[in-house]
Amino acid sequence: MESLAGKLITGIKELAKKSTTLYQKIVEQSLVTPSCGLGSQTVEGAKKVLELLKGVSQAVRESVK
Repeated sequence: MESLAGKLITGIKELAKKSTTLYQKIVEQSLVTPSCGLGSQTVEGAKKVLELLKGVSQAVRESVK
């Protein structure tokens, strides 16, 4: 199964077909956020979601390098 970061990267590449400049621009100007409802999580649950989100963001940014 493809990771969330992998799915996001694949989707961005699909949007930016044939243009590495557009791909880079999309990655640099995008904001990755958790789904709605984070406020109803426990503190530990919210921390886990944010750590996972941080990993997705880092993986997507690394795909530009």
